[in-house]
Amino acid sequence: MSFISQYHTGPVTALSCLADHLLTGIGSNVWVYNISDGKVLQTLSVLPAGVVHGFRPARCESRVCVYGQKTLRLLNVLPSSGHLQCAGPKLELPDWIWDAAWIQGANQMCLALGHNVVVTVDIQTLQVISSVHCTEKCILYCGRFLSTYQDCVVLAAGTVFNQVVLWSPQVAMVAGDNRAEPFHRLTGHQGVIFNVCYRGDLGFICSVSDDRSVRLYRVQFSSPLCDRCGGGASPCVHDWVSMETQLQHALYGHSARVWDARLLSSCLVTIGEDSTCCIWSYEGRMIHKFKGHKGKSIWSVCIDKGEKLVFTSGGDHSVRAWSLQAAQAAVKQTETSTLDLQLDADESPRDTKLLSVHRILVITNKGRLVLYDKSRHSRQVVMWDQAFSSYAEMSLSHSRHLVAIGNLQGTLRIFGNFDGDPEVLVEAEICAGKVFSIHWLDNSTILTSGPAGAVTVWSILDGTLEKIATAELPSSKQRFVSAAALLFHGNQNSNQYLLCGDKIGTLYLYRLHDQEGVLVQTFPKCHGKVGVTHVSCHGDRVYSAGRDGTYRLYEWSDSGQLNILHSHRVCKGLEWIERLVVPEEGPDNIQVQGFYSNLFVVWSVLQNQKLLEVPCGGGHRAWDYCCHGDTATFVHVKAREVKVTSIATRPSQVLIKEALHGRELHDARFVSSMYDSKGKLHGREVHDARFVSSMYDSKGRPVHAVATCSEDTDVCLALLYCILAPRCLSGTLVLYPCPQMSVWHSCIVSLPPDVCLALLYYEDCVTQLKVCHKLTSHISSVQCLAVCDSGKVTGRAPADMKLIFSGGGRAQLKVCRVQLGGNKHNPSSVCRNQTDPQLLDIGTDVHSIVECKKASEELRSAAVGEVQGGPACDQKGDCDTWRLAVDAGKSQQCPVTYESLCGLHLNNLTRRAKKPWRYPVENSDPETRLMDLCVVTLQGSRALFIVCAACSDGIVRLILFDEDEKEMSVIATSMCTEHCILKIVHLTIPFVPVGDQVGMGRSLQREVVLTAATDGRVTFWDITDVCHLVCRSRTVGRNCGDEDEESDTYDDEVQTESSCESHRHDVNSAHSKHVFEENKLKGNNVAKDILEADVNAGKGLAGVNVGGDVLRKCCSIQLHQSGINSLYVQHMAENRYIVLTGGDDNAIRVTAVSMDTSDTVTRVHTDKLGGHINPHSAQVTGVCLLDKDHVLSASIDQRLCIWKMVQSADTIGLQLVCAQLTSVSDVANISTSIDSETTHVLVSGMGLELFRLQRGDMSKVSTTANASNIISE
Repeated sequence: MSFISQYHTGPVTALSCLADHLLTGIGSNVWVYNISDGKVLQTLSVLPAGVVHGFRPARCESRVCVYGQKTLRLLNVLPSSGHLQCAGPKLELPDWIWDAAWIQGANQMCLALGHNVVVTVDIQTLQVISSVHCTEKCILYCGRFLSTYQDCVVLAAGTVFNQVVLWSPQVAMVAGDNRAEPFHRLTGHQGVIFNVCYRGDLGFICSVSDDRSVRLYRVQFSSPLCDRCGGGASPCVHDWVSMETQLQHALYGHSARVWDARLLSSCLVTIGEDSTCCIWSYEGRMIHKFKGHKGKSIWSVCIDKGEKLVFTSGGDHSVRAWSLQAAQAAVKQTETSTLDLQLDADESPRDTKLLSVHRILVITNKGRLVLYDKSRHSRQVVMWDQAFSSYAEMSLSHSRHLVAIGNLQGTLRIFGNFDGDPEVLVEAEICAGKVFSIHWLDNSTILTSGPAGAVTVWSILDGTLEKIATAELPSSKQRFVSAAALLFHGNQNSNQYLLCGDKIGTLYLYRLHDQEGVLVQTFPKCHGKVGVTHVSCHGDRVYSAGRDGTYRLYEWSDSGQLNILHSHRVCKGLEWIERLVVPEEGPDNIQVQGFYSNLFVVWSVLQNQKLLEVPCGGGHRAWDYCCHGDTATFVHVKAREVKVTSIATRPSQVLIKEALHGRELHDARFVSSMYDSKGKLHGREVHDARFVSSMYDSKGRPVHAVATCSEDTDVCLALLYCILAPRCLSGTLVLYPCPQMSVWHSCIVSLPPDVCLALLYYEDCVTQLKVCHKLTSHISSVQCLAVCDSGKVTGRAPADMKLIFSGGGRAQLKVCRVQLGGNKHNPSSVCRNQTDPQLLDIGTDVHSIVECKKASEELRSAAVGEVQGGPACDQKGDCDTWRLAVDAGKSQQCPVTYESLCGLHLNNLTRRAKKPWRYPVENSDPETRLMDLCVVTLQGSRALFIVCAACSDGIVRLILFDEDEKEMSVIATSMCTEHCILKIVHLTIPFVPVGDQVGMGRSLQREVVLTAATDGRVTFWDITDVCHLVCRSRTVGRNCGDEDEESDTYDDEVQTESSCESHRHDVNSAHSKHVFEENKLKGNNVAKDILEADVNAGKGLAGVNVGGDVLRKCCSIQLHQSGINSLYVQHMAENRYIVLTGGDDNAIRVTAVSMDTSDTVTRVHTDKLGGHINPHSAQVTGVCLLDKDHVLSASIDQRLCIWKMVQSADTIGLQLVCAQLTSVSDVANISTSIDSETTHVLVSGMGLELFRLQRGDMSKVSTTANASNIISE
């Protein structure tokens, strides 16, 4: 058995430019990117079990030194491809490496170590030649070589005493000692020094510090330089000893600690913990501030040779390239001016629009319409009419060629031909009163909003207005349309709809039929109380935005209504969104236009940064924005003047590596894996499945859909595109290269006739991760995730829809529904005969694959050598040779869409109740966290789920979720304990009949929940009663003919248990009625049904006080000395189960238990106890069972271990089989996807790593296992 790391991402801790390639250090790996197109060229594991902290290319760029922590390794650069290759073994040193440099003129390197020591290493033998200490004995926070000549090595060391100490090992060598005195100190910082950089041609030294400051020093050498230097430009040791420094600037611009700096020829670049990259001039002025990284820090920075691009990487796992030229040009080319409209003294502009980036249209309070051309500084009066003097509503068409203006008398004028002589195209009386608003639905359709909520849709045809439809808005305080869009839905877009938003934040959907608009749907106050500002349709997506700081995405349902998929809050502080710009090439890079305080802002959702900002005074004013090419214009009315700002909009940022999370990950789960969860294909069991993918992309790459959550309050839905080498199960697989593409194609496979095969064709060589969506609805850190199949009935397979539950801080629970798309195995696409098959050809550009099932005789009899250019393959044994047909057409991508269903705040449960103290559902502490979740899918109710939540206040809460109604409510809680509950898992126990119960004819089952807490105890809870009540409520609500067998099962089980009163809590019906009244206040129909079914029938709640402390504790077992971080349970045989736990005491405990359900009470018996007392050197954070004999464990010590369970009569021991180091530090959790042969392991913590565990001979036990560490109890 062996681990294969398929993908790893985490904080990017090192960057370096090498020719036209970018080297990045992610964990122990080096990723090589092409700077021109941002593609990944190579990944290389360089420092196993380490972290790459820096690169030092040689001057000839034929070798690269990679260092990190206490390790160093040399790489060779292949001249033909530029790829990297390890030149030899790694060098381990006894201390931390702060810097490494190539000594010029010698085959040596010098290293700066953590205790102020300089070590010289021979790069041929990797032997330490010399080691020189500084007399300043202290731990360093940084070290940087300023000079690296053979006879002049100078180190700038940042000490814990807030000083930069300059010293040289050559001074000690001259004196014949191995210790050197510092010859210069840089003082002034109020915190420790994090980095120092030097540029000799400019004579500057720069230091950055914990005190958030950047200090720039001027270096002055003796003039002329001493004779030993020959008067050259490079100073020698004596010149450094006699040099002087003078402070030029102390720069403050970062809001947190500053990590690093780079000195360029024209500016200074700094990065810091505030995730910003600042550009400074050498005069001390901040030129620009790059903001795009999310999270705590930008860890590394590098500059290309031409000093045109700045590359940064940070804790959000991303790598970004910033254009220095674009940043400097944006500052220089942004200018604001006031238009000279030549208005009267008492005349002022009322509204303004942009026909282009140079032409501005202004209407005044005297009814004058003025066209101003900024490029020519010309002014033209288009209209001057007193009828538009006191009031005028102006709207611009989408093409910016037509302008519509309405007034108080109901007159509408449409102007056009602005490229020549502007003229009135249409003039009509559209209503008897004020025209409240005008909205262009397209370039020939317009909507007007009149008095009493009258809405009219017009078509412009040959200079006339033709009425299309009318509608009426419901009564409200501000009864007019603030945003509108025309929608189409149905077969061939036969149904026409009108979506309108008003000033009170409500959306109305009208169906247009026979010139009338029928209101079919309303979204009340979906954008708060301050109004809807934007509505648009792009393909099958509908967007809305408002002044609540969010924009929402909708999709069409089968019934012709809109469903809210999810909402996005752009960024903190941007509460006024006015407009969305959705590019045609895709909805990912949405641009949001709005107002942030007194600034007009254009925000990029994809880049997570402001593209531009213009001071304008705020949002309550007339404005417009137009962008064309690299130029944009923003016009607004301020202080009775029209202000015009011209902006250079050249993109300053390129995303090279995508971001995942800005903070550490708490959990990661497989949503859908490349292997079917049940190991089945085509309805038949697959005993040895290889590349059976439930989802793959257009390039034939198998895909894992994963969900991750983090401290940064986000939940990410991502796709992992895996790269695997296809191989044959039985027979022969032939690979040969394709001349047109640098890929390997499979051509002939000799397989048994009963084998079902899926071939994969890859064009890339690196596993990649694509973040599809970020769910930003949590207000605090997200601690845990739970995934289950959705109960929604669709035409897709059930595995295509998943429910993802996320919980975390502030006692918040969210649920969303994820739909997985892409190319699925479609039997209709399989080539069943030779009727026009497209045979695989080495010259064919294959972009997709199809599945070859049991082929017909024609396919099976294809000859081995018939594939053009393919090598020969001999048949062996009884294996038939198949010719594989593939679909060479363009295949679809793998989209992942999600819909936010609902959420719940536990601390807001009683807010709507008038007398909350009467109800037993407690108001939890707002600091309560949901530590873990598990989901119980109820039998007989496809849309009902019980979410079991482990809470930090020591309470287990059962939360009922109705997927159809999209509602959630707490229905039961456990007794409060004094210990935080860390983990929770669910277990379904089948009913085992004994005695006279054998002939009952029905298999009853019980639902049990296991919890693990900080006191080291595992507790078993029986939640069957709660499940009975929920299912019975649905049974009572149905007709007798609609009752299904599963619901009857629960009814019979309840009746069976009603005879046992010794284990029940007696609760009267009146008390239960108060509980359900509280649930009814939250709109829970299920709780209401339970109340009517039980209380009104006079039965009471028969032992279940929903909402109170009613969960039945079956058993509690002390397993650990302290907190339990991981809990796993697995059914073994009959009524026997294995419980695995890992804790803070570094131990793994294996407990064999048996469940007795023959009585009305679930009884737990402990059969065996065992495990390992110190399998890891730190806390165990993940355990699971791979099969009936092997255990997988993960720990903070960054080790994944596989153990073999050794059972005796009364104990269970663990023996080590194999171990693997992971690049993820602070491992928080593991998630597994287990197939019949291959297991995928997802490790989360400070990063994310995917392992493929190839099953092999697991009978061999590692000789490093210590038998004395095996627990025997």
